[in-house]
Amino acid sequence: MLQLCFNESVAGALKFAMRIKPGGEDGATAIGFIGDMSDAEMDAELERINADMMRRQAAAIPLGGDPGEALALPMYLSIGDIRAPLSGECPRKEVVRRMIGRNYYGAENFIDGADEVWRNCLDAVERIKSHSGRVRIWCDFAPDSGAGLLFAAALLDDSDAEVSVVPPPCPMDRGDGEVERFSGWGEVCPEYFGREAEREILLDKLVLHMLAERWKELQAQNAPLRAFINGGLIGVGEDFYDGFILNALGDEELKAPALVGRVVGACLGVCDRLICERILAMAETGKLVLEPGDGFYDSVVKRAQKRL
Repeated sequence: MLQLCFNESVAGALKFAMRIKPGGEDGATAIGFIGDMSDAEMDAELERINADMMRRQAAAIPLGGDPGEALALPMYLSIGDIRAPLSGECPRKEVVRRMIGRNYYGAENFIDGADEVWRNCLDAVERIKSHSGRVRIWCDFAPDSGAGLLFAAALLDDSDAEVSVVPPPCPMDRGDGEVERFSGWGEVCPEYFGREAEREILLDKLVLHMLAERWKELQAQNAPLRAFINGGLIGVGEDFYDGFILNALGDEELKAPALVGRVVGACLGVCDRLICERILAMAETGKLVLEPGDGFYDSVVKRAQKRL
Protein backbone atom coordinates (compact mmCIF):
# COMPACT_ATOMS: atom_id res chain seq x y z
CA MET A 1 0.00 0.00 0.00
CA LEU A 2 1.38 3.38 -0.97
CA GLN A 3 1.18 6.00 1.78
CA LEU A 4 1.32 9.46 0.26
CA CYS A 5 1.99 12.80 1.92
CA PHE A 6 3.21 16.18 0.72
CA ASN A 7 6.10 16.91 3.04
CA GLU A 8 9.43 15.12 3.43
CA SER A 9 9.34 15.41 7.23
CA VAL A 10 5.91 13.77 7.33
CA ALA A 11 7.20 10.96 5.10
CA GLY A 12 10.04 10.43 7.58
CA ALA A 13 7.55 10.25 10.46
CA LEU A 14 5.44 7.76 8.49
CA LYS A 15 8.47 5.51 7.94
CA PHE A 16 9.26 5.63 11.65
CA ALA A 17 5.61 4.93 12.50
CA MET A 18 5.65 1.82 10.31
CA ARG A 19 8.43 0.35 12.46
CA ILE A 20 6.73 1.03 15.78
CA LYS A 21 5.60 -1.96 17.83
CA PRO A 22 2.91 -2.07 20.55
CA GLY A 23 4.17 -0.09 23.51
CA GLY A 24 6.41 2.11 21.41
CA GLU A 25 9.86 1.83 19.92
CA ASP A 26 13.03 2.84 21.72
CA GLY A 27 15.53 4.61 19.53
CA ALA A 28 18.34 7.11 19.49
CA THR A 29 17.27 10.50 20.75
CA ALA A 30 19.26 13.72 20.67
CA ILE A 31 18.17 16.64 22.84
CA GLY A 32 19.71 20.08 22.56
CA PHE A 33 19.11 23.24 24.58
CA ILE A 34 19.51 26.76 23.22
CA GLY A 35 20.19 29.51 25.73
CA ASP A 36 21.35 29.63 29.32
CA MET A 37 19.85 27.13 31.77
CA SER A 38 20.87 26.17 35.26
CA ASP A 39 21.62 22.52 36.02
CA ALA A 40 18.38 22.29 37.99
CA GLU A 41 16.34 23.75 35.11
CA MET A 42 17.99 21.38 32.64
CA ASP A 43 17.34 18.36 34.84
CA ALA A 44 13.68 19.36 35.22
CA GLU A 45 13.28 19.81 31.46
CA LEU A 46 14.93 16.45 30.73
CA GLU A 47 12.60 14.80 33.20
CA ARG A 48 9.61 16.36 31.48
CA ILE A 49 10.85 15.31 28.01
CA ASN A 50 11.48 11.72 29.15
CA ALA A 51 8.05 11.50 30.78
CA ASP A 52 6.44 12.81 27.58
CA MET A 53 8.37 10.25 25.52
CA MET A 54 7.25 7.40 27.77
CA ARG A 55 3.64 8.60 27.57
CA ARG A 56 3.74 8.64 23.77
CA GLN A 57 5.31 5.19 23.65
CA ALA A 58 2.64 3.78 25.96
CA ALA A 59 -0.07 5.20 23.67
CA ALA A 60 1.59 4.00 20.45
CA ILE A 61 -0.46 1.98 17.97
CA PRO A 62 1.50 0.23 15.19
CA LEU A 63 0.87 1.67 11.74
CA GLY A 64 2.42 -1.25 9.87
CA GLY A 65 3.36 -1.30 6.24
CA ASP A 66 6.55 -1.08 4.22
CA PRO A 67 8.63 2.08 4.82
CA GLY A 68 9.64 1.91 1.15
CA GLU A 69 6.02 2.69 0.23
CA ALA A 70 5.94 6.01 2.11
CA LEU A 71 6.04 8.65 -0.62
CA ALA A 72 6.45 12.41 -0.36
CA LEU A 73 5.38 14.91 -3.01
CA PRO A 74 6.93 18.20 -1.78
CA MET A 75 6.07 19.96 -5.03
CA TYR A 76 4.66 23.19 -3.50
CA LEU A 77 1.57 22.87 -5.67
CA SER A 78 -0.14 25.83 -4.00
CA ILE A 79 2.49 28.08 -5.62
CA GLY A 80 2.96 29.06 -9.24
CA ASP A 81 2.11 27.52 -12.61
CA ILE A 82 0.25 24.18 -12.40
CA ARG A 83 -0.83 24.02 -16.04
CA ALA A 84 2.55 23.28 -17.67
CA PRO A 85 3.64 19.62 -18.13
CA LEU A 86 6.08 18.16 -15.61
CA SER A 87 8.95 17.73 -18.05
CA GLY A 88 12.25 19.40 -18.83
CA GLU A 89 12.99 22.76 -17.21
CA CYS A 90 9.32 23.28 -16.36
CA PRO A 91 7.95 26.06 -14.10
CA ARG A 92 7.18 23.52 -11.35
CA LYS A 93 10.83 22.46 -11.18
CA GLU A 94 11.84 26.10 -10.77
CA VAL A 95 9.34 26.54 -7.91
CA VAL A 96 10.83 23.52 -6.12
CA ARG A 97 14.35 24.82 -6.70
CA ARG A 98 13.46 28.23 -5.29
CA MET A 99 11.50 26.96 -2.30
CA ILE A 100 13.97 24.24 -1.30
CA GLY A 101 17.23 25.66 -2.61
CA ARG A 102 17.07 29.20 -1.21
CA ASN A 103 19.33 29.59 1.82
CA TYR A 104 17.79 31.94 4.40
CA TYR A 105 20.42 31.36 7.07
CA GLY A 106 23.67 32.64 5.60
CA ALA A 107 25.28 34.80 2.97
CA GLU A 108 25.22 32.03 0.33
CA ASN A 109 22.05 32.48 -1.70
CA PHE A 110 21.36 28.89 -2.75
CA ILE A 111 22.19 25.41 -1.47
CA ASP A 112 22.27 22.02 -3.18
CA GLY A 113 19.60 19.34 -2.90
CA ALA A 114 16.61 20.75 -4.79
CA ASP A 115 17.32 18.82 -7.99
CA GLU A 116 17.40 15.53 -6.08
CA VAL A 117 14.06 16.37 -4.44
CA TRP A 118 12.62 17.10 -7.89
CA ARG A 119 13.84 13.76 -9.27
CA ASN A 120 12.29 11.98 -6.28
CA CYS A 121 9.00 13.80 -6.93
CA LEU A 122 8.95 12.67 -10.55
CA ASP A 123 9.70 9.09 -9.49
CA ALA A 124 6.86 9.26 -6.96
CA VAL A 125 4.46 10.58 -9.64
CA GLU A 126 5.27 7.62 -11.88
CA ARG A 127 4.77 5.14 -9.03
CA ILE A 128 1.38 6.67 -8.22
CA LYS A 129 0.24 6.63 -11.86
CA SER A 130 1.17 2.96 -12.32
CA HIS A 131 -0.11 1.71 -8.95
CA SER A 132 -3.19 -0.51 -8.91
CA GLY A 133 -3.38 -1.40 -5.21
CA ARG A 134 -4.21 0.65 -2.13
CA VAL A 135 -3.21 4.31 -1.83
CA ARG A 136 -3.62 6.06 1.50
CA ILE A 137 -3.28 9.85 1.37
CA TRP A 138 -2.42 11.87 4.48
CA CYS A 139 -3.76 15.39 3.97
CA ASP A 140 -4.39 18.44 6.11
CA PHE A 141 -5.35 22.08 5.69
CA ALA A 142 -1.96 23.25 4.46
CA PRO A 143 -2.50 24.72 0.97
CA ASP A 144 0.28 22.52 -0.45
CA SER A 145 -1.43 19.47 1.04
CA GLY A 146 -4.86 20.42 -0.29
CA ALA A 147 -3.44 21.03 -3.75
CA GLY A 148 -1.46 17.80 -3.49
CA LEU A 149 -4.63 15.81 -2.74
CA LEU A 150 -6.34 17.18 -5.86
CA PHE A 151 -3.22 16.55 -7.95
CA ALA A 152 -3.00 12.95 -6.69
CA ALA A 153 -6.71 12.45 -7.43
CA ALA A 154 -6.07 13.52 -11.03
CA LEU A 155 -3.22 10.99 -11.30
CA LEU A 156 -5.42 8.19 -9.92
CA ASP A 157 -8.73 9.11 -11.53
CA ASP A 158 -8.60 6.47 -14.29
CA SER A 159 -6.69 3.83 -12.32
CA ASP A 160 -7.87 0.69 -10.54
CA ALA A 161 -6.33 1.84 -7.25
CA GLU A 162 -8.37 1.88 -4.06
CA VAL A 163 -7.85 5.35 -2.62
CA SER A 164 -8.41 6.49 0.95
CA VAL A 165 -7.74 9.72 2.81
CA VAL A 166 -6.72 10.28 6.41
CA PRO A 167 -8.21 13.69 7.29
CA PRO A 168 -6.35 16.32 9.33
CA PRO A 169 -5.18 15.16 12.79
CA CYS A 170 -7.62 15.46 15.68
CA PRO A 171 -6.84 16.97 19.09
CA MET A 172 -5.63 14.32 21.51
CA ASP A 173 -6.26 13.93 25.23
CA ARG A 174 -2.77 13.49 26.64
CA GLY A 175 -4.07 11.79 29.78
CA ASP A 176 -2.40 14.33 32.05
CA GLY A 177 -5.04 17.03 31.96
CA GLU A 178 -3.71 18.58 28.75
CA VAL A 179 -4.97 18.38 25.15
CA GLU A 180 -2.59 18.32 22.20
CA ARG A 181 -3.69 20.18 19.08
CA PHE A 182 -2.04 19.94 15.68
CA SER A 183 -2.10 22.32 12.73
CA GLY A 184 -1.03 19.53 10.36
CA TRP A 185 0.71 16.17 10.01
CA GLY A 186 4.11 17.79 10.39
CA GLU A 187 3.38 18.31 14.11
CA VAL A 188 2.21 14.75 14.83
CA CYS A 189 4.49 12.29 16.63
CA PRO A 190 5.14 8.98 14.82
CA GLU A 191 3.55 7.09 17.71
CA TYR A 192 0.16 8.65 16.85
CA PHE A 193 -0.03 7.76 13.14
CA GLY A 194 -1.36 4.26 13.78
CA ARG A 195 -4.23 5.65 15.84
CA GLU A 196 -5.02 8.35 13.28
CA ALA A 197 -5.06 5.79 10.43
CA GLU A 198 -8.20 4.31 11.99
CA ARG A 199 -10.05 7.46 10.81
CA GLU A 200 -9.23 6.95 7.13
CA ILE A 201 -12.06 7.49 4.65
CA LEU A 202 -12.38 5.39 1.52
CA LEU A 203 -13.02 7.55 -1.56
CA ASP A 204 -15.45 6.08 -4.04
CA LYS A 205 -14.79 6.62 -7.73
CA LEU A 206 -17.28 9.46 -8.03
CA VAL A 207 -15.65 11.46 -5.21
CA LEU A 208 -12.18 10.78 -6.61
CA HIS A 209 -13.34 12.00 -10.02
CA MET A 210 -14.85 15.13 -8.47
CA LEU A 211 -11.51 15.95 -6.82
CA ALA A 212 -9.70 15.34 -10.10
CA GLU A 213 -12.09 17.69 -11.90
CA ARG A 214 -11.48 20.37 -9.30
CA TRP A 215 -7.74 20.09 -10.02
CA LYS A 216 -8.45 20.62 -13.73
CA GLU A 217 -10.47 23.73 -12.86
CA LEU A 218 -7.56 25.13 -10.85
CA GLN A 219 -5.19 24.29 -13.70
CA ALA A 220 -7.39 26.20 -16.14
CA GLN A 221 -7.42 29.17 -13.77
CA ASN A 222 -3.66 28.83 -13.10
CA ALA A 223 -3.58 31.56 -10.45
CA PRO A 224 -0.24 32.62 -8.93
CA LEU A 225 -1.21 31.00 -5.59
CA ARG A 226 -3.84 28.70 -4.14
CA ALA A 227 -5.15 29.20 -0.58
CA PHE A 228 -7.84 27.74 1.66
CA ILE A 229 -10.77 30.15 1.95
CA ASN A 230 -13.97 29.08 3.72
CA GLY A 231 -12.84 25.46 3.62
CA GLY A 232 -12.11 25.36 -0.12
CA LEU A 233 -8.93 25.69 -2.15
CA ILE A 234 -9.19 28.88 -4.21
CA GLY A 235 -6.85 30.57 -6.70
CA VAL A 236 -5.54 33.91 -5.37
CA GLY A 237 -3.07 36.62 -6.37
CA GLU A 238 0.64 36.49 -5.56
CA ASP A 239 0.18 39.28 -2.97
CA PHE A 240 -2.55 37.40 -1.07
CA TYR A 241 -0.43 37.04 2.10
CA ASP A 242 1.06 40.56 1.99
CA GLY A 243 -1.71 41.99 4.17
CA PHE A 244 -1.10 39.28 6.77
CA ILE A 245 2.60 40.18 6.76
CA LEU A 246 1.91 43.89 7.25
CA ASN A 247 -0.64 43.21 10.01
CA ALA A 248 1.78 40.89 11.81
CA LEU A 249 4.55 43.50 11.59
CA GLY A 250 2.46 46.47 12.71
CA ASP A 251 4.79 49.41 13.40
CA GLU A 252 7.46 47.23 14.99
CA GLU A 253 10.92 46.32 13.79
CA LEU A 254 11.19 42.54 13.92
CA LYS A 255 13.83 39.98 13.18
CA ALA A 256 12.75 38.11 10.06
CA PRO A 257 12.15 34.73 11.82
CA ALA A 258 9.85 36.39 14.36
CA LEU A 259 7.78 38.01 11.61
CA VAL A 260 7.59 34.77 9.61
CA GLY A 261 6.51 32.91 12.75
CA ARG A 262 3.69 35.37 13.42
CA VAL A 263 2.34 35.05 9.89
CA VAL A 264 2.57 31.26 9.83
CA GLY A 265 0.75 31.17 13.17
CA ALA A 266 -2.04 33.33 11.77
CA CYS A 267 -2.34 31.52 8.41
CA LEU A 268 -2.93 27.83 9.09
CA GLY A 269 -0.56 25.60 7.18
CA VAL A 270 1.00 28.24 4.95
CA CYS A 271 4.59 27.44 3.97
CA ASP A 272 7.12 29.51 5.91
CA ARG A 273 9.35 29.70 2.83
CA LEU A 274 6.53 31.31 0.84
CA ILE A 275 6.26 34.03 3.50
CA CYS A 276 10.03 34.55 3.33
CA GLU A 277 9.76 34.98 -0.43
CA ARG A 278 6.92 37.48 -0.09
CA ILE A 279 8.88 39.54 2.47
CA LEU A 280 11.81 39.66 0.05
CA ALA A 281 9.46 40.66 -2.78
CA MET A 282 7.87 43.40 -0.65
CA ALA A 283 11.35 44.72 0.16
CA GLU A 284 12.16 44.86 -3.56
CA THR A 285 9.01 46.90 -4.26
CA GLY A 286 9.65 49.26 -1.35
CA LYS A 287 6.78 48.22 0.91
CA LEU A 288 9.22 46.87 3.51
CA VAL A 289 12.79 47.66 4.49
CA LEU A 290 15.32 44.97 5.35
CA GLU A 291 18.25 45.90 7.56
CA PRO A 292 20.70 43.23 6.43
CA GLY A 293 22.45 40.70 8.61
CA ASP A 294 24.21 37.41 7.96
CA GLY A 295 21.52 36.10 5.65
CA PHE A 296 17.78 36.75 5.51
CA TYR A 297 17.00 35.20 8.90
CA ASP A 298 19.49 37.54 10.55
CA SER A 299 17.92 40.65 9.01
CA VAL A 300 15.51 43.10 10.65
CA VAL A 301 12.22 43.94 8.89
CA LYS A 302 10.30 47.20 9.19
CA ARG A 303 7.73 49.15 7.22
CA ALA A 304 8.99 51.61 4.66
CA GLN A 305 6.46 54.10 6.07
CA LYS A 306 4.75 54.19 9.43
CA ARG A 307 0.98 53.92 9.45
CA LEU A 308 -0.97 57.12 10.07
